[in-house]
Amino acid sequence: MTITRDQMKDDWERRASIDPVRAIQKSCGDLDGYYETATKWFDEIVAPFLDGTENADDAATALDMGCGAGRYLPELASRFSTVIGTDISPTMAVASRDHVGENPAITVHETDGTTLNPLEPGSINFAMSMAVFIHMPTEDIVRANLKELARILVPGGKY
Repeated sequence: MTITRDQMKDDWERRASIDPVRAIQKSCGDLDGYYETATKWFDEIVAPFLDGTENADDAATALDMGCGAGRYLPELASRFSTVIGTDISPTMAVASRDHVGENPAITVHETDGTTLNPLEPGSINFAMSMAVFIHMPTEDIVRANLKELARILVPGGKY
């Protein structure tokens, strides 16, 4: 049985409505434990790939595709002037917005799971997605997301 994009979206919304944090990481303990891991994991896993993309021109923009409850958005905002989080689940998008509060550098958008609208072509300097592709149920959905990443990255942008 092939899972559709809409079924994938419904599944993530169901998981998020039960517990946004445990939908992402069952071993985190609680919300504080979930967010406490952000700096350590970001520094160990993501930072080595930045390589000068952050605020190189004081207008660098980063994307966290599949941002979940927004764990890495503040870390990105400490390095980029503009940060965008996207998630397929409306509940996750709300959790992200709640986590980042009134930070004017960060915006969060709900997406449909195969497009990164409303992002413009060539608008992102650095994109990341922590353990997102593994949850995409079909090769077509993976390809669609890779195509979108290629569309939104600036020439020389990094993923």
